[in-house]
Amino acid sequence: MENEINSKKFKNIFIAGLILLVSVCVVVVILNSQKIQNLSWWYQISTKWSVNNWNPMRIELPLSIKTDTLDCKNREFFVPEQKVEDRIPNITDAVMSNYFLVQNGEVLYRTGFEGPFVPLVGADAFKIEFIGSEYYLRDDDQVWYISWNDGLYSHIGMIVQITEADVDTFTFIGSGYLEGYAKDKKNVYYTYMTVREADPKSASVISYGNALYLMDASRVYYNGMYLQDSDPDSFQVLKDKSLSLGVLARDADNMYMYQNKIDGADAVSIKLCSNSYLMDKNSVLFFWSNGHRMRMVDGVSPETFKILVGSSGQYGKDKNNVYRYGELLPDADPDTFSLGQGLYYAADHKNVWNVHTKNTREFDPVKTIKGVHLETFQDLGGGYGKDVYNVYFEGEKILGADVSTFFIPTDGWDGWGVDKNQYYRNGVVTSLRPLFKRKDE
Repeated sequence: MENEINSKKFKNIFIAGLILLVSVCVVVVILNSQKIQNLSWWYQISTKWSVNNWNPMRIELPLSIKTDTLDCKNREFFVPEQKVEDRIPNITDAVMSNYFLVQNGEVLYRTGFEGPFVPLVGADAFKIEFIGSEYYLRDDDQVWYISWNDGLYSHIGMIVQITEADVDTFTFIGSGYLEGYAKDKKNVYYTYMTVREADPKSASVISYGNALYLMDASRVYYNGMYLQDSDPDSFQVLKDKSLSLGVLARDADNMYMYQNKIDGADAVSIKLCSNSYLMDKNSVLFFWSNGHRMRMVDGVSPETFKILVGSSGQYGKDKNNVYRYGELLPDADPDTFSLGQGLYYAADHKNVWNVHTKNTREFDPVKTIKGVHLETFQDLGGGYGKDVYNVYFEGEKILGADVSTFFIPTDGWDGWGVDKNQYYRNGVVTSLRPLFKRKDE
């Protein structure tokens, strides 16, 4: 009898739980369906938060927020001092124990992060030592070059024997980011390669930033290659390690970016305009890809050229034109031209452009926004903009977006937009929901 009562109780509890679970699922489905169809309830709450507690920039900022300019300035050129030590502690030093071992009379090394240790053939475990840096090794009979795979010496790429080296006179003379120079009584070496015609008696180096120059009595070299028409007596580098455009050098007659001679540049009147623009009395140059690529800015007036503030050094203008990444921006009026937030939009008194580029090697072309209402266009940030008639993302109209209620929820959520009907992610309607937060939370 007692078992039957317990069995009925269990059945009743199970049925009640099942009914409750089904009811909850139905309610959730109904609520989600209503939220997808109508977001006005959330819009009212989020708008209130946005005005009172969130980003006050949401749509009030006008497009023209970056109109100031910067003048180009002179920079100091100098010859850095080089401090070279001939020898450092033996290879068994603890600093290098991750890469080298001396075991049973053999010198062992490994390549890669976790490669097996292999013998350094012919090396004398009792005589082996570094020469001046982490790049060269020698014992009484041989010299080796160590090729590292990055500037943090995290793992070895390979070790190469320098067969031409004279062990007794071999000395280290300087190193750069991933390479070294050395010499003996007969030759100068860049990594493990002989620098042909370089004079070991007068050889010295200039190491600055991520550039490494070699000089002897008659020539200057970069990465072991002769710099055309270079003059070692007057050779100097630009005193600015933070130059993102690269390492700039000059002698009495020429300018160089790394190993590249800048044809036509005036070494005396050169000025630094930004991290991408240089100018002299005759021309303006634009550099990118860390200074390894450059172009002459056509038709520019150096006397009136200035950099636009807020353009990350990428935009400039003179009395006649506006320049973007070193190229003319057609039909742009320099007197009324301005940039919006994040280099997405630009405008003058006639046009609005989408100037954003995702390709930092070749640069995407500028797109003129057709049919935009100039008087009411606003850059909302994050690629969004709007005028009295339309909402835009990266210059393209967002069809169906409600202009009057569209806003950017917060500057901490890139790509999100909201109106009374929909959520948008990178300009596209989405069913995803961001976890918006107030700034005071």
